Amino acid sequence: MPDIQMLGQSIQPEVRGIYRMRNLILIASVASFVTLLFFVSLLGENHRINDLIKEHFIKLKAEDYSAKCIPISIGSIILEHQNQQVCDTQNFLLSLSLLKKFDLLAAKDYNVNIKRDNFWIPYFSNGTVTVSLKLQNTSEQDYFSFNSQFEDAYVKELFIVKRKNWRWVIDQVNLNEPTLVEIFNDFQKTLNFDKYIEKTTEGYNFHDISIESQKLTGLDKRLLRFNLQKVAELLD
Repeated sequence: MPDIQMLGQSIQPEVRGIYRMRNLILIASVASFVTLLFFVSLLGENHRINDLIKEHFIKLKAEDYSAKCIPISIGSIILEHQNQQVCDTQNFLLSLSLLKKFDLLAAKDYNVNIKRDNFWIPYFSNGTVTVSLKLQNTSEQDYFSFNSQFEDAYVKELFIVKRKNWRWVIDQVNLNEPTLVEIFNDFQKTLNFDKYIEKTTEGYNFHDISIESQKLTGLDKRLLRFNLQKVAELLD
């Protein structure tokens, strides 16, 4: 009888050890699942930033410049938009500038490549993420995207995206790349918006000019379509 009692006493610690191990495994499994769920959710939330920029460029690619007015920062100067017409013009100029920088003014289609410059983590980040961008001809592929020449092609920190009221918004366009700034400023100063159609107090006046598609440059075609959109809006 004493032998049976001793055997039972020796088994009890082993049983307790097994239960303890099972509990630890269960706790570790639950913790791992919660951690995995958190990171998946975090990745999804950060990916929303990419979607936001892509949605913005879907409109620009379709030559719809009536997107939300976004302030454009050039160094210490911030271009604010007094009205929707000015906003449309600034969106058009930004689109033209990016297309010219990437030599795509005559392209019928192009790819939009987006790269977040930092990763947002709640309670550890300040709710601001900068996004770099590169436009690329659809016939080109980044088979060697790890090469530095492909990384250098991005316009660094072009968009400043902020988290407001639990959602992401494009807070500002940041023009700090010298070539892009030069192109944008040049378009602002020299682009003749009245080349084909001139705005009047009552509407628009079409110039007596011959338009031959084969002789129009990529810039001319985009400018003409932009002006025709304004006329179409007047007729709606």
